[in-house]
Amino acid sequence: MTVELVIESLVVPGFDAAGAFEVGAAVETELARLLAERGLPDGLAADGKLASVSAPEIELTPGLTPQEAGRLIARAIYDGLPR
Repeated sequence: MTVELVIESLVVPGFDAAGAFEVGAAVETELARLLAERGLPDGLAADGKLASVSAPEIELTPGLTPQEAGRLIARAIYDGLPR
């Protein structure tokens, strides 16, 4: 199975450019892990395309590393996929 995910914009306050890049990489890594472990939710359209995902709200507390922030964001995205 091949999954292509395109994130047009990811704005994460509190991180400089390098940190934001690390957050994005962590999102990608965690989403890949979640999809490999849990698979695609059954509620996706037959073609698997979504225009957007309404993810649950998360709180990024001060002091989080870019990797921790990326994992939290990825889990919220995964949890927002239609079931």
